[in-house]
Amino acid sequence: MMSILQSKLFRTGAKYSVVSTIKSVVAMVAGMVIMFWLDPSEVGKWNTVSIFLAYAPFLQLGIQSGLSIELPVTLGRNEEVKARQFIANGFGFAILVSMVILLIGLLMTYYFYHRLGLDIAMGVVAITIVAICSSFTLHFIARFRSARAFDMLTKVIAIEIPFNVFAIWFIYQFHYYGIIIYNIIIAIVPAVLMYYYMPYKNIKPTIQWNDIFSLGKIGIALMFQNQLQKAAQTLPRWVILAKSSITTLGLFTPAMAVNQLIGLVPGQIGQFFHPQMGYIYGKTGCAKSMWPYVWKMNLILPLMTSPLALVLWFMAPWLLENFFPKYIESMWAMRIMAIAFVFSSSITTSWVLNTLHAFKYAYVFSLTNFVGCFVFPYLMTYLWPEHILTAVTIGLAINNFVCYLVNFILLRVVLFKSQYNSLNSN
Repeated sequence: MMSILQSKLFRTGAKYSVVSTIKSVVAMVAGMVIMFWLDPSEVGKWNTVSIFLAYAPFLQLGIQSGLSIELPVTLGRNEEVKARQFIANGFGFAILVSMVILLIGLLMTYYFYHRLGLDIAMGVVAITIVAICSSFTLHFIARFRSARAFDMLTKVIAIEIPFNVFAIWFIYQFHYYGIIIYNIIIAIVPAVLMYYYMPYKNIKPTIQWNDIFSLGKIGIALMFQNQLQKAAQTLPRWVILAKSSITTLGLFTPAMAVNQLIGLVPGQIGQFFHPQMGYIYGKTGCAKSMWPYVWKMNLILPLMTSPLALVLWFMAPWLLENFFPKYIESMWAMRIMAIAFVFSSSITTSWVLNTLHAFKYAYVFSLTNFVGCFVFPYLMTYLWPEHILTAVTIGLAINNFVCYLVNFILLRVVLFKSQYNSLNSN
């Protein structure tokens, strides 16, 4: 029975992973055409403005993260009424947060227009729209918890991909403002599609503070971990700005395009993997029942990503020399980031610790990643001060490898602890 279940889960996960990977490749292509059509100074403007996107989800207070963890466990226990209450309150809170983001965005747009001009102000308008769409998307995707629901989510992504491809045209046509339009499109389309296809669509939004507090108790811990991971991705950019300039940050774009792939592929696979593990834990009450899936995922993902990393390594010189000569300085940064990609599977499996409410262990991983994203790149800039981009990406590659090892050890220890292996585990 277990082998049949594993086979079904991995089949559904494989289909979801295929379309998610295609979406990731499209995003990577968009990053490459940005380098081809735009000057580093133009790209640097957007990279500077978009830093603020990493901090917008703090306003969620972890409510949607709490929903994503608690909903599959609740469904695994057949507590349908409680599950519907959680969904209704998550929806209501997403609406409330979006109103707050809109107000902050209007104030920031006014401020930056008068301080830095129209270009930066319009960038702020864009990230406001993206942040609002992300608020709703974060809630909608939490509803896709079962394997059957993920078949529908696979369809959503398949529909989304052509829109993402078409949006690249705006980058060619309008350059910096094209990046703005592109990011707005790729934020709005998935939000609309997920709303149309999401499960439990008849549930109306509400705010009941007892349920909000219940989700928040778990979600606040998850929020800080999630935002630590996202904020960690901005730290190398701050190192580059501190050690060099906005133009150098623009030259970092090839490596950032590969880094997008690092974040997207494991993240999208995790969107399928996490709720399935939560459902299994809710049904069995035994954490060790997740171990066969967890160790396989930690082994399979590096094997899956290694061929792509090798392709990127060998193609980097040819791509930059023939299509993106303005960015040739970042060749080694792009190559090294491809190697870092191989050890990104820890992003996918570490979230299992939160399913168990083993938050202190989850924080060990999150803090290891956060500190490493700054410390290793910063230290490397002292070893290679004349090659800032290469130094920063070497630091990131070291950090990914360290996190991979730390995560595997934590999971092996925690999943077999007696406190997480009884029918009364919560």
